[in-house]
Formats: sequence, structure tokens, C-alpha cells
Amino acid sequence: MSEDGVFKLSRFSHFIKSESQTRVGIFNSLNLGVVVTDVETGEFLQSLRKSVGIISISELESKFPGLAKALKKQRLLIPSDTNESNDLEIVQKHLNHSSLGILYLLLTDACNIRCRYCFFEEAIPSKYEFMMMSEEVAKKGIDLFAKIICPVNGYSVEEPQIILYGGEPFLNWRVMVSVLKYIHDLRDTRKLPQNTSVTINTNGMFITDEIADALENFRFATFAISVDGPKEIHDLQRVDHSGRGTFERVHYGIELLRARGFNIGFSCTLASHNVDQAEEILKWFQDAYGISSLGFNILINTPSMTGIDREDYAERVADKLISCFLISRERGIYEDRIMRKVKSFVEGRIYFYDCGGCGGQMVISPDGQVGVCQAYCGTKKYFVPLTDDFDPATHPFWQEWRKRSPISMPQCVDCVALGNCGGGCPFAAETKTGSIWNVDDSFCFFSQKVINFLVKDLMDKLS
Repeated sequence: MSEDGVFKLSRFSHFIKSESQTRVGIFNSLNLGVVVTDVETGEFLQSLRKSVGIISISELESKFPGLAKALKKQRLLIPSDTNESNDLEIVQKHLNHSSLGILYLLLTDACNIRCRYCFFEEAIPSKYEFMMMSEEVAKKGIDLFAKIICPVNGYSVEEPQIILYGGEPFLNWRVMVSVLKYIHDLRDTRKLPQNTSVTINTNGMFITDEIADALENFRFATFAISVDGPKEIHDLQRVDHSGRGTFERVHYGIELLRARGFNIGFSCTLASHNVDQAEEILKWFQDAYGISSLGFNILINTPSMTGIDREDYAERVADKLISCFLISRERGIYEDRIMRKVKSFVEGRIYFYDCGGCGGQMVISPDGQVGVCQAYCGTKKYFVPLTDDFDPATHPFWQEWRKRSPISMPQCVDCVALGNCGGGCPFAAETKTGSIWNVDDSFCFFSQKVINFLVKDLMDKLS
């Protein structure tokens, strides 16, 4: 095809006006490239696509010098005979090669508190019998994970992760200590990579002086503690089984760990009780605990959202997370939820998954089964017996979930957030619609809002 051939705009091109309405960002939703131009040029290109759809390079150059080269560089302008399905198929091949690098050990599926928005507890059947994981099951799961991520198996995992999870994992304190010691020994003997990170997800209520002293031997572990804001907000939803607020007990545990210099991270769920105060909560975390990072959680679309206007919630949480990002940027805070998308956009790297369950993790349940997602621990859907020869690379569950990305979902192809979305939560999609292959619509709104913001933010900086 000659330089003066006939070209067309890519089907992946989207037009986003700046806040000032003086510029237009032409955005490639597949490769995340952006070309910024003036409104007149943007309107011409939009009208071109709606009418004849094709144009010669010489004609475009005569009207807008230099524009054709910029558009071609970002594959926004392509030869008219190009079949863009081929571009998509090339990208889809990456879904066959995602590496498993996360191990969830559910030390127990029981919990000592009853958060009113908990998706995990809601998914537990009414007559379910809670249980504790044994040392044997825990070590078997760790051994299998070590074998899977071993370099001779062809996996390339930058930083393997082991997450001690529940329920509340500190309910199974004896096994937790055994697991931490076992991981320590495997790292020392190189049977696990030394950069294998270990995170203890906890509500923080079991931290005592004695437990903090015992944990001194395992400083490689990080604590991820759930806090929904200051006491008056936290205690609205995070209550114990008698309905009492839990903040004072959680704060006591946090202070014990902080006094000893442990590595602590925080997660904060944004629900109806605190979403409107998200900015104040973010600032409170830094003022109260000196944080440099935080992870906001979005409610998973489950029956517990009854009485909540889902569309209204999705819009509010998207606006608040963008607002919190702007504050975080000023204050030097890394907010994980939105920074995943920011990094993808800045690096021009497709964000295939927003969930480790999409082929990137295995979950060991307390009774010794292995599954793709902890949300199914109660029903054991997508779980199979844990055997020494289990290989997630060949199992149908992991093969299916590995392909569950917007890149491979036909209903997502023409979405502006295609390459920056990650697809949200398969469990939420299945809970609402009956299939993991339908969209997590609340997350759709969030992703679309964020990518529009990022393109506008880029235009503001360029101006």
C-alpha cells in the first residue's frame, strides 16, 4: 500500500473532548494510543467515518498537515482493506499464556465479624459448616504452588504472591504460624523464590502483644487490614456478631503492629455508608496512619445490594475514585484500584484482567480443594480435589477463566475501555446474569468513566 493509498479510521478509534471543549483526543481503545487535535479536526474525522469512511493520505495532509502520520503511528488510520479482526486475534493469543502467580490459602471460611456488605459470607449456603484448614492441606497447597511457578515449568512470574485469607485467618492461628514458618524455610532453601510476597488479609481484631511478638519472626509478611474510615463510619457496617462496632479493637491491633514497624497496608470498601465521604476518608488514612498506599474496594454485584440503586452507586463510586486519584497524586499516595488503569494507560499496555481469578491464581479451601475464585468457596463451583499432579494450565476451569477478558468478549469490542478495563468480576457477572461471560455492568461504568478521564487529563497536561 503506497503512502498515498486509501485509508480509513480504525474501528477502535474513539473521540473524547477535553473539559475545556477546545481539544479532542482520538483514542485507540485496543493499543491505548492517543492523538490530540483541535475540535474542528476531530469533527471532520468523525463526520468522515459516518459518511464515506475512507480518505486518501494526500487529501488528509492537504487539510491537516502532519495529522495522517500521527494517526497512522497509533493505528488510528489504517489501509482501507485492513481486517481489524486480525489485530484483535493477535492480541487474544496473549490470553493463552497468562501465568499463574497467586496462591490463596483460606485458613478458615469462618469470620468473627459480620460486615453487612460481605460478598464472601453471602455466598455461603445457609446450612454450611465452617471449618479450619489443617497444616497438611496448607503445606500441600504451598508445595503445589512452588512446583507450578518453578522456572523449569515455563512460568515467568515477576513476584509470586501467597495470600493468607478467610473468613478471618487469625481464627486459625496455630496453622498460620506453621504456614509462615514453612514459607520462610522454602524461601531460604530456594524451593520458593525469595521474592515470593506473603500477605495476611485480616480485620485486625486478633492482634495482641503476644501475637505481635510471635510475628516478629516473619517480617517478610505484609498485613492488609480492612478499615472503612474513622470510627463513626467504620462502625456503621463492620460490626461483630452482636452488632457492635469493631473500630476500637481494630485500631488497637493496628497500633501494636505500627509500634513494632510491621509493613501494613489498608483496604477500604466503598459502600452506601461511606462512598460520599471517600475523599475525606483518604485524607484521614494518611493523617491517622501515615499511609503511602491504599486500596479501595468496590461492592461486588450480589443480592446484598438489594435496596441500592446499582447505576447510581456505579456512577458515584467512579466519580469518587477519580476525585481520590487527584488527591492521591498531590499527596503521594498510591491508590491501587485506579492506579492499575493509570499504569496501563501511561505504559500503553493492555490491561487484560482486573481479577487474579482469570487464570492467574489458585485458591485452596479449608477442606483441601482447589478452585479459581474464593467467592465460590461455599458452593465449591469451579473447585476440584487438590492432588499432587494438578495442573491449572491444562484444567478446563482455568482455561476458560484465563480467556475471560474484554479482549475476547464480543460485546466489549467497540467499547472505549476495551484495552484498559480488565473485565471486572466474573463472579459478579455470573451472580447477576448466570454466566461469567456476561459483563460486570457496574464495573463497565467505572472503566468507561476512568478512561475518559485519563484521556482528558492527558489533554489538560499537554495544553
